[in-house]
Amino acid sequence: NKKILNQSPVKSITFKKEIVVLNICSTVELTAGEFFRRIFESFDKNDIAFDLINISETHISVTLNKNTDLSELTEEFKLFSVVKIERNKSQISVIGSNIKNTNGIESKILNELREINISLISHGASKMNFSFVIERKDLEPSIRKLHRYFFED
Repeated sequence: NKKILNQSPVKSITFKKEIVVLNICSTVELTAGEFFRRIFESFDKNDIAFDLINISETHISVTLNKNTDLSELTEEFKLFSVVKIERNKSQISVIGSNIKNTNGIESKILNELREINISLISHGASKMNFSFVIERKDLEPSIRKLHRYFFED
């Protein structure tokens, strides 16, 4: 039996095959506001847009297109932070109707991918998606597992 699509809150699964994760961790005493201001001003000045973002008081991680030139940006960040670039990453987004308010949807996604290392989870800014980053080598099996769970029997 095929699952009927309109019974599930999940309507599609999308991905970005090759992305970069840029991790920036403050090394000097800055207020959170000053740290964030410097980061976002540098992104703006270098005309670089990011997709997903994860923020704590002294750390920011963002996803970027794999072809983004990070040389000037990372040099600016190194004045006040440690910069780590993670390559060979992929991004998966589970898209649907009111995903944010569907009880247990996150645990279902994560349970299906329990053998895959997942990082930089983004959920909450939109009612429509749940996005996360994985190793590039895990993309195809992850998509297959999620598709089987949400769209097949």
